[in-house]
Amino acid sequence: MKPHDKKLLSRILLAGAALVLVTFCLWRALQAHDLHSQLQAIHAAGYPTKLAELDAYYPAVPAAENAAVALAPAFAAMRNYPDARSNEVIELIRSSRYSSLTPEKKQLVDGYLDKNSNTLTIIAKAIQLPRARYPVDFSPGPETLLPHLGSVKNLANLCRARAEQAIASGHPAEADEWITNIFGLARTLEAEPILISYLVREGILRTGVKTLEIRLNAGELAAGELASLQTELTNIDLPYGLARALAGERALTAPYVEDPSVFNHSASPFWAIVRTTGFFDRDLLFYLQAMSTNIALASLPPPQNLAMIPVAEKLVESARKGWYFQSCKILPGVTRITLREAESDADLGLGQTAIAIEQFRLAQGHLPERLDELAPQFLPAVPADPFDGQPLRYHRLDIGYVVYSVGSDKQDDGGRERPANVKSSDHTTYDLTFTVKR
Repeated sequence: MKPHDKKLLSRILLAGAALVLVTFCLWRALQAHDLHSQLQAIHAAGYPTKLAELDAYYPAVPAAENAAVALAPAFAAMRNYPDARSNEVIELIRSSRYSSLTPEKKQLVDGYLDKNSNTLTIIAKAIQLPRARYPVDFSPGPETLLPHLGSVKNLANLCRARAEQAIASGHPAEADEWITNIFGLARTLEAEPILISYLVREGILRTGVKTLEIRLNAGELAAGELASLQTELTNIDLPYGLARALAGERALTAPYVEDPSVFNHSASPFWAIVRTTGFFDRDLLFYLQAMSTNIALASLPPPQNLAMIPVAEKLVESARKGWYFQSCKILPGVTRITLREAESDADLGLGQTAIAIEQFRLAQGHLPERLDELAPQFLPAVPADPFDGQPLRYHRLDIGYVVYSVGSDKQDDGGRERPANVKSSDHTTYDLTFTVKR
C-alpha cells in the first residue's frame, strides 16, 4: 500500500472512530436527559426515587403513639414448645380450623395459647395506638431486612386461633376482640411502603375476614358488636394502596437495576466498564417507565385497575426482547399483583355486606331478599365487585345466605365455594364467598 493510501485509510479510520465516539456521547447525553426527566416526573407525582427518600416516605411516628414500638415486647414474649411440638402447633394454627382438630391437637393448641396469654394481652393494648412505624432501614436496598413481617403474621394467626378457641368453647362473643386485633395488626403495616409489606398486610386482612365468617356462623351478635366490627372494616379503607407499595418498591429496587454491583459487593473492573457503556442506565430507564405504567394502572379504581395485568405481562416480554436483564428479574413479580388486591378488596366488601345483613336481620327479624334493602340504613351502598364492577351477589340458602364475588374468572357460579383441598386437576370454577348458615 502506498504511503498516500495509508494516510487516507488512517484518516478514514480516525473519522469513523470520531463519529462513533460522538454518536455514543450524544446517545449517553440523551439517555441522561431522559433519565433526569423520568426522575423529575416521579418526584412530581409525589413518589420517592432513592433509598433515602424511601425512608422519608415511611412516616415517622412518635414513640408514644407508635403501635410498632408497643408490639416489640409481644414479639419477644412469643413462647413455643421446646421440642418437635413447636413446628406441629404452628402448622396447625396456620392451616387448620380449631373446631376440626382432634381432642389431642386441641390440647396442643390450648397449651400454646396458654403459653402466649401475655403475648395476647400485649397485642390488645398495642393496637389501640393510632399509628405505626417499624424500625426498618432501607439503605441495603433489595437486601433490606424485614423480620417484623413474620412476627406480625404469627401474632395475627395467634389471634385467629384464640378467636376460634373462644367460639369452639361456647363463648363466641369473646372472639370479637380477637377479630378486631387481627385487623389492628394489619393496620400497623398500612404505611410501610414496599410490596412485600403490602402483601403481608393483605393476607392478614383476609385472615381477619375469614375469622369473621366463622364468628357469624357461630351465633347471633348484639347490635353493638356488629356496629363495632363494621366500623373496624370500614376504617380499613385507607389511602395506602397498591400504587403506593409499587412506588416504594420501585425506589427500593431501582439502585439495583442501575448498578447491580452495589448490592453484589463487587468491585470488579468489569462492572465499572459496563457501567460506563450506559447498559445499566438503559435498563434503568426502561424499568422506571415500566413501573410508572404499572403504578398508573394500579391507581385506577376497580375493575379498571385489572388492566395492569396484560400490560405488565407485555412489559415483561418487552424487557426480555430488549435485553433489559435487570428489569427481567424484577418485573415478573408484579404482573398479577392486582389480582391479590382485588381478592382482598372483595373479601372486605363481603365482610362489610355480611355484617350489614346481620344488622338487617337483627332489626327486621328476617333476612333481606335483596342486598339493595341494606342501603342506606346499614350500608351507604352495596359494595361493588372489584372483578366486574357490579354489586356483590347474594342469595338466600335453606338456612342462611351467601354473599359472593365472581372472582378472577368473572364467571357467576351462583356462590359456589372453593373446597379447602381442591385438586389441581379440578377445572371447576368457583366464586369468592362469604357464607353464613344459621
